[in-house]
Amino acid sequence: MKLFGLKKTVTLIGNQKESRWKLMNPGRGFLRVYQFKLEDPFDSEQLDTVIAHDETMALVEISLAAYKAENIDEGGLNHLHHIMIYFRRKKMDVILRVCYDMHGETVASEPTELNQVLRHMDQVAEVLSNYKSEIFLIQGLMVGRWGEMHSSRYTTDETLRKLYRRFRMSKIGDLSLAVRTPELIRLLSAENEVLAYDEPFLTNLDDIGLFDDAILSDDTDMGTFMPGQKENEFAYIKQRCARVPVGGEAIAGEETFAVKDVIEEFEGLGINYLNSQYDKRQLNNWDMCEYGGMSLREYIDLHLGYRIFLKELVWDKKNEVLILDIENRGFGGLLETVDFMAVIDRRVKKDLTLPENVDLTGEDMYEYKREQRLKYRLNRATLGGGKSLRIEMPIQELPKGQYILNIQMTRNKDGRRIYFANDNAEFIERVPMVQS
Repeated sequence: MKLFGLKKTVTLIGNQKESRWKLMNPGRGFLRVYQFKLEDPFDSEQLDTVIAHDETMALVEISLAAYKAENIDEGGLNHLHHIMIYFRRKKMDVILRVCYDMHGETVASEPTELNQVLRHMDQVAEVLSNYKSEIFLIQGLMVGRWGEMHSSRYTTDETLRKLYRRFRMSKIGDLSLAVRTPELIRLLSAENEVLAYDEPFLTNLDDIGLFDDAILSDDTDMGTFMPGQKENEFAYIKQRCARVPVGGEAIAGEETFAVKDVIEEFEGLGINYLNSQYDKRQLNNWDMCEYGGMSLREYIDLHLGYRIFLKELVWDKKNEVLILDIENRGFGGLLETVDFMAVIDRRVKKDLTLPENVDLTGEDMYEYKREQRLKYRLNRATLGGGKSLRIEMPIQELPKGQYILNIQMTRNKDGRRIYFANDNAEFIERVPMVQS
């Protein structure tokens, strides 16, 4: 760190190391599944006993099976409100899967008519429109085994297009959607062309991602990919889902993947989130492997989604600009709009009026007064996994004196803090600057 001298360019932060600490950053990471039957009253006290306080995301699965033959009643809709309010208060991002079948029995669980499914979709969307900031992602279009859009009377191409169209036309239609296979992404993406022509006011139509609930199970991820097409599909997902989350569950199959293959798989898919409870066999395998000076599971935990590392911070005095050289060391992209805030405070002597019996002769007392406040907005998906970026923040010329610089990063939609992955990251909050 260089603080003094006549140079016109001053390196304020350099030669940094990456921390080994887990960061409680929003919109990424391990998560648990929380299941609810919509007809049952919401029990916050019971949920408090199992909620994971070291996770910032939750996969919320809600069963509508009790309403297969009727509209959702007022009680059920109120229960949905209570569920969403709970996770709002916990400040957890919700990945939401609303479905009928949670036991692999679609015939017994799903409505007998498509119109009933469509009415339920409208009812659910009406409630969820109040919680769009809390919903990180919608998984599936309600039908199929476990809500995964397969093995159901409603999973023909024609029916899925109807459900997708209804979803996009609903009050939550601008939210990101995830489906089980690349083939489903292609099917629904083709429907976007029709929707964009018929309904030009719709937004975010291309926000369709992948949830792969059988990662590492075999060479097709149990049907996620067509045989022999996994490598090609990875390239498609990497390009097609650059703006939306990709995640799911890792399952132990007959083959045990080498550590480097696991890392390559997650980097190749740009994995943003994973189930932290399933599959225990696979998770235990990761506990017994080492990577990067820690267990493989710990390394994966740190690098799911984005992981922002500040490589260098330079004060270019000649051009009056702060230059941030940052790198995303995570598997996935920085998928939401974030704000970089720089606050410059000037160090000044305090003007103290002291009681007669207090003598501070020879001691200088200082305080800091706000000098400048700078802001740089980084749009969603600008910084992909493994990518670097240079940010320039123009500043006003500073008079001679001593200053403190504070750099912070926050999520734009709710102001939640995003922490840097630097070792001793707290130093970034109070960086000395000297104008000589």
